[in-house]
Amino acid sequence: MHRLALLLGTALALAPAPRRAVVYRGEEDIDVDAVAASLQSRGLEPDVVDVDRLAAALAQPDVAAIYAGRYASHEALDALDQTKPLYRYEKSAGAFKLDRRCEASDAPKWVSLEVESEEKCLERNGWNFLTPEEPATWGAPPCLDVEEFVVDKDASSIRDAVIEHGVAFVRDMVDKETLARCAAVVDDRWAAVEAALGAKTPPLLLNGIDRFEFNEIVHRSDGRFDMKVPDEVRKFLDSAPWMPAIHKLLGPDCVSLYDSCIISVPGAKTQDMHCDNGHLFPHTDVHIASPHCVTVICPLVDVDADNGPTEFWPGSHYESVAKELFEERARTGAHIPSKSSLQLAGSVGDAILFDTRTVHRGMANSGTAKRPILYIAYARPWYTEGTKNFPDETLLS
Repeated sequence: MHRLALLLGTALALAPAPRRAVVYRGEEDIDVDAVAASLQSRGLEPDVVDVDRLAAALAQPDVAAIYAGRYASHEALDALDQTKPLYRYEKSAGAFKLDRRCEASDAPKWVSLEVESEEKCLERNGWNFLTPEEPATWGAPPCLDVEEFVVDKDASSIRDAVIEHGVAFVRDMVDKETLARCAAVVDDRWAAVEAALGAKTPPLLLNGIDRFEFNEIVHRSDGRFDMKVPDEVRKFLDSAPWMPAIHKLLGPDCVSLYDSCIISVPGAKTQDMHCDNGHLFPHTDVHIASPHCVTVICPLVDVDADNGPTEFWPGSHYESVAKELFEERARTGAHIPSKSSLQLAGSVGDAILFDTRTVHRGMANSGTAKRPILYIAYARPWYTEGTKNFPDETLLS
């Protein structure tokens, strides 16, 4: 008989109330009796129900969690309070995974059908896991210290940091008055785009929901828009203060790959971790130290933890490190890998330069205003992405 180890959730299982766990006997191949016995061994009171009894069982006030098949459907599940953990069985993993609708809760992300070691618990659920002695909120390992990645403005220091870590953070690199002019131009373009989208039939909104792709702007992901910068901003980029470092990294004959403004609106979600560009010779043991493409991030507003910093995994410009991160995510389903990350916010005037092979993602915007950042990529003259970032269809006349 299997025993159920409530990864991260042992404290919840042993709490005096609520104590009841609803196990939904649907049409999928789940050994509900084994699940029930495992829950009982952990101090919960399992309630195995079929389709006719599910609604009544979920209406009870002492429900600690619900366990169901991966594809189980029922109107009572659809109407479930999202603070109540709903777990769906992932057969390939032999474990239950927290339903996406409940990810905002403090519940464990995985519940295994086997008693697992602390190391396995850590692998599945991330750094911070619950035990009866030390209840805690699930999350990632502690973030790296930003100050350790701040470098001087000189080109050699920036080059060395990008080659070593894949990312460099430079404070007060850019003239703020120049950035204020750039921000004004970006705001005008945003207003023009918003008006043009609203004139469509049916109207399109910059709300993070409506999906669209135009030559001037593309909705990349939930609430995150990639907008081409107008000519006035491009003129500034020609003499940008980061160019000496770009030349050190890519050579004096480097070219501009693309320049845009990434704007996340309030409510924008955290991106999936990704690399902007791949390795030139993937699946080999040889690491090419010099990048073939470098991107500069330059905030047009002060960025903080609320409106969405950019998260990097230093060292992940090495293919072997990136592979470990992506394999962990694929294996565990964890949204946050167990490797410590670097969350770079930055004030107006700061700049981030990174090797585009480095794993990163934009964080959620939980603030009340949009967050625009200049996003400028440079490449060696012989490099082409092989992808088209903006379609031919235009929005603005």
